[in-house]
Amino acid sequence: RTWLKREYTSRLSMDTVFDGTEEDVIELWNLGRLTLDHRTESRLRAVVEGWVRWGVTAEHADPGDVFWVLNAGDPKWTGEVSLREAYLAWSTGPWQFELGQKIFVWGKNEILAAADALNPADLRFDPVGSLNSTRDGKVPVFAFDVTWWHGDSSVELVVLPFFTASRSFVTGRDFALAPPGSQLDSNFRQVAT
Repeated sequence: RTWLKREYTSRLSMDTVFDGTEEDVIELWNLGRLTLDHRTESRLRAVVEGWVRWGVTAEHADPGDVFWVLNAGDPKWTGEVSLREAYLAWSTGPWQFELGQKIFVWGKNEILAAADALNPADLRFDPVGSLNSTRDGKVPVFAFDVTWWHGDSSVELVVLPFFTASRSFVTGRDFALAPPGSQLDSNFRQVAT
């Protein structure tokens, strides 16, 4: 059995309080997702998921001008094509083995689950939108995953052979380490000139 799932989402956000600090006041994000899930009779499963993500953020129009969305200034376009998940899974009896690039979600509270420490955060594109789907705000990791099931309970061992860092912008975005208009952003600009 093979499932091919495709999904397209788009989200427009607008800030209603203009601070005048070069902040982004409007964001448009688009996400195209394609997932292939193939299962065989021998309990072998292959999963591949890819993304195309693109969007634009823009600042308020010139000071004194009325903001009409379409007159937003200094647009910043960005996007990426990425392989999100690609793994093989095999199960036999109470055992399940998985190998490949995966996203783990542990705990009932997906946003701030204390046990969910395997995937680093991805704060580059749409951090607010990832509250809707916490999987979207995570960086995939290469892992070997072994799970033993006993009824509804399980014991899971995950081995991460490679370090994967969190991803975020340093400057130029509201969710960057040095947001536009901040003192740290000013310091970076002084050093760069």
